[in-house]
Amino acid sequence: MTAENAAMAAQIKEKLLASKRVLLHCHPNPDEDSIGSALAMKYMLESLGVAADIARGDSELPAHLSILPGHSSILDNTVHECDLSAYDIFMALDSSNPAYVTQKKDFSFPSHITVIVIDHHKSNSGYGALNLIAPEYPATGQILYDLAGLWGVTLTHDMALNLFVAIHTDTGGLRYPPTSSGTFRVAAALLDVAPDCLDALKSIYNHETPGSIRFRGLALSSVETFCNGRAALSLVSHEALMREGIAVTDTQKFSIAGILVTVEGWDICASLVENAPATVRVSLRSRDPERIDVSRVATALGGGGHAAAAGAMINTEFAEAKRMVIEQIQTLLCA
Repeated sequence: MTAENAAMAAQIKEKLLASKRVLLHCHPNPDEDSIGSALAMKYMLESLGVAADIARGDSELPAHLSILPGHSSILDNTVHECDLSAYDIFMALDSSNPAYVTQKKDFSFPSHITVIVIDHHKSNSGYGALNLIAPEYPATGQILYDLAGLWGVTLTHDMALNLFVAIHTDTGGLRYPPTSSGTFRVAAALLDVAPDCLDALKSIYNHETPGSIRFRGLALSSVETFCNGRAALSLVSHEALMREGIAVTDTQKFSIAGILVTVEGWDICASLVENAPATVRVSLRSRDPERIDVSRVATALGGGGHAAAAGAMINTEFAEAKRMVIEQIQTLLCA
């Protein structure tokens, strides 16, 4: 961790220790880094004597992640449904901009709440009163591991398992940049504390359903290419999901863009899934992130992420969302 962020970590700890109660959340379409980091942070705060709750957020939680320790403690509320008078700090983890806190328009926190942002996305806009943004980390979970050391928190089994799952999944199994030797050392240390991490991974990675298999076929059969064959796009409308009887949760079990980007010659790959009418989830992957930074596309669409992997939610008609994504990819790749 940089000296600047270590100093920020100390400021954040001081603020937390003076808190009456902290609210955490899971970002829309939550992944393992979002949920695992929130659960681990809740345990870390409680070990410091700080009361904390986790709001489910805008999306239903993936059922296969119910194995994570503490999962049952997550409140079945969006952030804006919580009684915010009960909290004086909101901590946004793994959320690159306010749209990753909630998609509700015109939402803002009451003035008595201090917003603390801890994230590894370089596109993070630093929207909190206190911001610890560390893009040199491949997962928010790894930032939290280092914070535990800086804050004097002794890692428990439940903290370690949540952090291990967060890090392993967000790095694609310790493959995606900026995974480093330090990431491997952290993973090993967490595995020492929670040897059953590998059992958790088996459950997480083996959770396909008939619906998710149908979705994969539907998405892969829809692929279009453009920019002289250098970009590929998968398109699944809400109408198609309804026609095939595919639940939205079945579309979140794996990355279609991650499959497409393994094809030689496809430098940028994107998948568009219309979760609900005029609510389109965009996932982006770059085959060569040092040359082609897909977070620039995601940021232009109101989202964020990394050079190698990024995403956004677009609240518009499906055809218009497709046009917007193609336009931004063309600007980046074909100009």
